[in-house]
Amino acid sequence: MVDKITGVPSPETVPDGVVAAAGEVKLVDVAPETLRDRMARGCIYPAGQAEGALGGAFQSGNLAALRELALRWVAATMASGPLPGRPGGQDLGGGHVRERVVVAIGGGPEGQPSLVRRRHA
Repeated sequence: MVDKITGVPSPETVPDGVVAAAGEVKLVDVAPETLRDRMARGCIYPAGQAEGALGGAFQSGNLAALRELALRWVAATMASGPLPGRPGGQDLGGGHVRERVVVAIGGGPEGQPSLVRRRHA
């Protein structure tokens, strides 16, 4: 899916099976412009490599689409219950969680929360 969105094959991928078997996955979410700014300052790639990435796969539209894909994945994972591969298939709430909520908040000061998924147990 990433290749389709960006139009560029990505060598920095993790196989789906590895992610599915993980006991925990953390999503670190930043706004596309925040990521582009960090890249431009050399915080992610060396300057020469960052320039090419910013003009290619890491354009704002691509990053927004990838961010949405990641948030939808988190929401779908939460909706499906306990993660496969978690010891005993246990829910971290020990059965006491009544509801799960995923909220997306924009990066700017005017950012309004947007409900992505809500699930009642």
